Amino acid sequence: MKIRHSEVTLPEGEVCIDDVFVEKATQHSATFIYGDMRAEKNIESIGKIFSFTSNFEHKVGFYYKIKGKWSEFRGKPQLKVTEVVEERAPKTEDGLIRFFQTFNDIGPARARKIVDRLGGNAIELVIDNPSLISDFVGSESRAIEISKLIEIDPEKAQIKQQMMGINISPSVINKIFDVFPGNAIGIIKEKPYELIYIDGIGFKTADSIALKIGNVSLNDPIRIRHIVKYIAINLIEGEDGDTVFDLKSFSKKAKVALRNLNSFDLDLTFSALENLVDEGEVKKMRFKNDESVYYQTKESFMDEKSISSRIVSAVSKIEPVSLSSIKPRLATMSKDQLEAISE
Repeated sequence: MKIRHSEVTLPEGEVCIDDVFVEKATQHSATFIYGDMRAEKNIESIGKIFSFTSNFEHKVGFYYKIKGKWSEFRGKPQLKVTEVVEERAPKTEDGLIRFFQTFNDIGPARARKIVDRLGGNAIELVIDNPSLISDFVGSESRAIEISKLIEIDPEKAQIKQQMMGINISPSVINKIFDVFPGNAIGIIKEKPYELIYIDGIGFKTADSIALKIGNVSLNDPIRIRHIVKYIAINLIEGEDGDTVFDLKSFSKKAKVALRNLNSFDLDLTFSALENLVDEGEVKKMRFKNDESVYYQTKESFMDEKSISSRIVSAVSKIEPVSLSSIKPRLATMSKDQLEAISE
């Protein structure tokens, strides 16, 4: 079945197109790009040239195998790219010239000279030996910079495309590869929750990467463990000045968080909480005159300990202070909290 528009008849549903290259691409926002593509062969009802929009990265001159859906834009066919199946570096003279022209200091004439000198393997040669284009770009340092910007590692390119597909901006993606040089792909696939420690990446972003790209399932014990820490640190601690929580407040927040994170096994979160206690990542405590059991994350405990030390240090400069003199005022504190301020 086809969709009939004013000037074009478009195939309905998702289509897969191979051997198309990007003629023009403009970055409209952090994760949105638009431009023109050219197919090697005529596409039925479309022709060879068409416009496209995408949330993925596309390099001018590079060839792609893509999936997408057709729509009409100003009476012309436009493809919304839904998946980048494959990316290939250009090998033809025209494709290579278009590619090298994407760098600000390389115009059409210089691009043609580079391709004339290096031939169909120009991109690979520039990566291996940037000095080959030093005389065209003004300096050895600029040639090295360009070589680093060219990305033809298929696995790395695929990972970047997948992350852009879940609306992670190129700047954050590049930061991941900068923080974990040489091991970023391993971290993304095997230890995605370590990304939480990078500025600009919170739990939800790391969790999306873990589920979409990493080897993590919805009820994976590793995921549940990090969900528990996320609930404890971000959703409970800090509310009304509290640094501890009981099972009732944990259960209430967990139900909401699990629903939002598409995970529904509450029992697994309780089990993970107890495992964190056994590992020393969460402290379990009781207060005097209170039958309830309370929990506190290691991070919060250490913060409280640091603040208490500073308070004691500040007070000691005003008048002598000892633990015995302040203990009566802290009679309701748990054993662990007293330990935190006594060390």
